Amino acid sequence: MNVSDILDIVGDFSVSGSNVTDEQRTSFLRYLNLYKDSLYRKTAAMNGNLLQTQLFSGAYDSGVGLSLTGTTNLMFITSVINLKNNRVLKQKSQIEAYQLWYNNDEWKSGVPQIYTLLSSYTTDEFVVFIYPLPSDDVSMVVGYIENPEDFTEETPSVAIPFPQLYHQLLVDGTLWYVFQEEGGFKDSVKASEAKNRCMQGEQELMSFLQNTFHESSEVMTDV
Repeated sequence: MNVSDILDIVGDFSVSGSNVTDEQRTSFLRYLNLYKDSLYRKTAAMNGNLLQTQLFSGAYDSGVGLSLTGTTNLMFITSVINLKNNRVLKQKSQIEAYQLWYNNDEWKSGVPQIYTLLSSYTTDEFVVFIYPLPSDDVSMVVGYIENPEDFTEETPSVAIPFPQLYHQLLVDGTLWYVFQEEGGFKDSVKASEAKNRCMQGEQELMSFLQNTFHESSEVMTDV
């Protein structure tokens, strides 16, 4: 279902669908986005459909790093992989990285083992710096997940970042918020029922994502 469908169903559950005002529908959309953000935070790390990657190949400029284009909305980095030896680099905090880089008379060169993430002051995008400095050209892939976009009335089903079978969960989550509202919809019994459906749905969704995530990982490892 698309976002407009979700709002229609929320309206049918809360009041007669034909009596939903524009103000109420706007409120429903706000609650839908609040719940969507909550669900996204809980599931993003195991939702493989959200994963994006950028490949870097060629000379490495220590002053520029690996510039992640289009990542002003970055949520987190999932991995940085050195494709030359198929090793995953370990992440260090900015302070730890500075201690490594600047406590040496000369920056070490060799096979990169760690990375740190900085925000670019000029573009607001993110840059990955690796250490030791590669002694030859790099071949790196960076995996990352972005923050979710807010839903609008026009958001189609394919743009909802959860499996279609679980879009009903967005209805229950939105209703949970709606039935706690002070202005006309407050209903503790309905709120409790919606919360229980929501909690059960979240468990089912996370179980589904964990199972498919592990299956995907096993297949990739075997190749």
